[in-house]
Formats: sequence, structure tokens, C-alpha cells
Amino acid sequence: MNKYDVIIVGAGPAGSSAAFELAGRGFSVLVLDKKSVVGNPNHCGEGISNYCLEEVGVSADQPWIVNEVLGGRLMFPNQTFVTFKQKGYCIDRPAFDRFLMNRAVDSGCVLLTNARVKKIESIGEGWKISTTEKSFHGTYLVGAGGPMCFVAHYFMQRQQHLPAFQYKFKIEPSHQEVVDQRWLDFYHSERFPGGYAWVFPRGDEVAIGGGSMIKAKERVNQFCQDLGFNVEKAIRTEGGPIPFLKKPAKICFPNALLVGDAGGFTYPLTKGGIHGAVWSGKQAGRVIAHALQENNPRSLAAFESQVKKHPCRRSSHLRMPQTFFDFDDQMFNSIGRIMDQLEFSDFPIGRFISELSKFPSPRVLKGFVIGGVIQYHYRKSKRFAW
Repeated sequence: MNKYDVIIVGAGPAGSSAAFELAGRGFSVLVLDKKSVVGNPNHCGEGISNYCLEEVGVSADQPWIVNEVLGGRLMFPNQTFVTFKQKGYCIDRPAFDRFLMNRAVDSGCVLLTNARVKKIESIGEGWKISTTEKSFHGTYLVGAGGPMCFVAHYFMQRQQHLPAFQYKFKIEPSHQEVVDQRWLDFYHSERFPGGYAWVFPRGDEVAIGGGSMIKAKERVNQFCQDLGFNVEKAIRTEGGPIPFLKKPAKICFPNALLVGDAGGFTYPLTKGGIHGAVWSGKQAGRVIAHALQENNPRSLAAFESQVKKHPCRRSSHLRMPQTFFDFDDQMFNSIGRIMDQLEFSDFPIGRFISELSKFPSPRVLKGFVIGGVIQYHYRKSKRFAW
């Protein structure tokens, strides 16, 4: 059968979540993925929060969870840090993707791998999707193919991207002081303009990576070296582009929606995208199911309002990471001295006054004001942070 109620391009967390919602309601769903194996290769840092686990609707005893952490730490060049205590997990992302997709298939959707989309055509009130092998017809179309999604490009949604690279290493005794199994560490410095570096503990191994608009791989290599890791001894090398939006992406089109990275559903500050992918896919599935039940394509416009609360849908949130291009190590270190070892939500007025009296610089004041704005926004939207 080549005709379906819904065709989903992309078998990642967003596509599989949409497929699960739709197939579970009895609609015919086809998922097309260009990869030969769902989830391979991995393109992300593989950290999720307990909020994301709740979104998936499973307990924490999953085989794709490799480590549980207390939360994250923002690390600054002068060895100071700020904590955000939100329980989370390091996962095996390829296995996680396959878990979500298998669940959708068990609910009734059809999955085709090695199915690279070559052409999209609007046919009446539906779509004709052509791969290298076959053509398929669908009433509704979902673009879930990641930051370089073919469907998003068809709708002229070409986003700016943050290049990111990651290495995985086996942890040796000499690495114990660098890798703390209790925390996901995010390193902020002028070395990674617009982005950051990370150290994610994974039991007997560690993921070290970073994202930067400028020479990302070279900067990650140097970061690894500074921490005492030789990239030539890495057991895996991974990476990929991350959406870096300046304004909310357009996500609703006649009989079509964009979800996950294809729709820009990454958290602006941390660039975490797994939770946003699962959540936006689920919302899209529900909206399309309603449109099919009511035989009303216009009801897809409700997707815009359904996803309003995600930070990527707000211009104020998207502007925040742009400010980091102006941050140098002096500003990061000042924030670190003021907030050292405190929770992100604290406001130590005494430390602030002391820092400003010692370093009466407009840049320090500007950095702390921006930090306060970011603190406010994060408190309001931390559910989607990673």
C-alpha cells in the first residue's frame, strides 16, 4: 500500500513520537528514514532530564540509560561553577531512538529505512513523496528529519546552525579529577563563542565535546587536550549541526507540520533538543489526529498555539545566546566569582556588590545584568532545558 493518512520524514524522537500518537489512534502512518539503522550514527550529547523521561512516559529503569546525574554545572575559566539541580540521565541515544521507533511500529505505523526523500509534490489536499525507490501518497506530511530536514528545506526553512563535535573516551585513573559522575558539566568561555563545551559522564566512559560558530572541531580538540584526553585515543567521534535560531521558525503549512530540530525545537541556551523533539512530535500527532477525525485540514493551525510555551517559540529566549558572542573570560569569571557553588536561582547581593567594587567595569555590570535576565528566563522554562 502506498497511500497513508500521514507520512513522516525522519525516525528520530520527534518523528517516532508523532507516529506513536497517530498509529495508536488507528490512523495509517508511514515513517521514512534515510538511515539504514534508526539512530545511527549519533549526533548529540545524549543528556536528558527527568522531565523528558516523563514526556516519554517510562520509568528510569531503561536499558538505554547509562548514568543518572544530580543535574548540571556551569563551569567558568577560573574554576568557579554554578549548579542547576534537576535530575537527569546520560543515555545511549541510538538505543533510545530505536526504543521510541519500535514502540510506534508496535502501535501500527510502517517504517522504511534507507528511504532518502528525493522529491515532494503537493497533490490536491495531500502529498506525493518520492524516494529513490518508490513514491507514496499521504494526506498530511510531518517534517522530522533533523536540522537539515528535506521537508523543512522544501518549505524554505533554512536555519542557521551551530557546528558541534564530540569524542567518547574510556575513563582512566588519571581522569578521575576531571570527570564527576554526579554532574553534567557545561564549560563556558570565550573559546566557544555562541556555544560551550561539555563533559558528560557515562559510567566507564565520558563524552567530551563542544559547539562553536568558529573552528568548532579544532577548539574541541584543544579542550580535550587541556583536560588530559588525547583525541587519537577516542573510542568514537560524533557530531552534527544544531539549530541556532534568531527568530522562531515557521512550522505550520497547508497539510504539513515541522517538529523537532526541523522546526527549531531546541532549547536556546543549552541547545538540548531531545525533550523538545519528543514533546513537539507528540503535540503534532495529536493536532493531526484531530484534523483527520474532523476532516478539517485548517485545524492544523492549532499547532502554533499548542507549542507556544516552548522557549524556541519566543524571540526573547532566542536572543539570549546571541549575547554570548560579546562575553569574554573576564565577564564569565566575574559571574563565576559572584555565583560560585550556588544554585542558579540564588541572587547573592553581597557578592555582587563586592565584585563590582573590586572590578568597577561596565562590562562586569553588563555581564551580570544579562546573567540575571538569563536566570529569570531559565527559571520560567527549565522544563525544556535539556
